Amino acid sequence: MEKIIKKKKDIEYYLNLPYQYVVIPEESGGFSIKVKELPGCNAFGETIDEAYKNIKESMKIWLSEVIKQKLEIPLPESLKDYSGKFIIRISKSLHKKLVESAEKENISLNQYIQTLLIQGEQILNIKKELENIKEQLKIFEKKFNNSIFNKEYQVSENNLEKTSKYNYVSPKNHIVSKTTKSLIVKASKKQLKK
Repeated sequence: MEKIIKKKKDIEYYLNLPYQYVVIPEESGGFSIKVKELPGCNAFGETIDEAYKNIKESMKIWLSEVIKQKLEIPLPESLKDYSGKFIIRISKSLHKKLVESAEKENISLNQYIQTLLIQGEQILNIKKELENIKEQLKIFEKKFNNSIFNKEYQVSENNLEKTSKYNYVSPKNHIVSKTTKSLIVKASKKQLKK
């Protein structure tokens, strides 16, 4: 009986810590929510309030399982303490190159490595942002192509005869010009069938 009380106290302790919640609106409606520091702890709700209520229940289940398995429970980011120091092992040749480069820049090895780490982190963030943009463009292209080939649009026959250029209005009234003759022929055949 004493163990059960202790487990409940432990769970309540963790439930009251300042964990970070990530709320994601779902395309189909409602909201997903997860605890950033607790991998696999997530929930769903039709409203944000419902999602928050549900994540608290999910946390209780998640925490009880982790305690039962005697695993370490991650603390919230805000409670972690960072000293600003860490040890890393590198090859002697890389160490030599880094020292030489720092001397050329007339700065300490620590300053030089810190600069490299900051620049590397910035490059990684830019790459992630570019990947996100690339994914958004793929989604846009897919939606755009669907509006061209699977929806009704208007084609001017004069453009087909004279310039091999045509305009059409997409379902969302965006005026688009194309010069690819094969697409124009397909478009005109579809229009003629109607």
